Amino acid sequence: MSVLCEGDPWITYQLGVKQDLEAQLSHAGLKHENFTLHVRRINTHGARTAWRSNFVVRVTNTATGKFNCYCGGPGHCWTEPFVQDVELGTFGEPATRPRSAALG
Repeated sequence: MSVLCEGDPWITYQLGVKQDLEAQLSHAGLKHENFTLHVRRINTHGARTAWRSNFVVRVTNTATGKFNCYCGGPGHCWTEPFVQDVELGTFGEPATRPRSAALG
């Protein structure tokens, strides 16, 4: 199943924001269907093309209600802080964590 996307869909598809999120969720063992992605463009300095636009990404774990926002665009890699938050448990524990790792 896929992550639900809201907001400015052209940013999501043209810049690969959804694919970036789904790759990180898979790597972390988190279920895609538990997450929503809301993307909004930020108008800065007259940037009119998607590849030059800054944007805000809100990632929500709908199963836990936990969410966080990240900045993306030229000079901003939103996936790095997202990965750090996943590792810190901000979005909850992975649903597919191996039993041996859980016992630890």
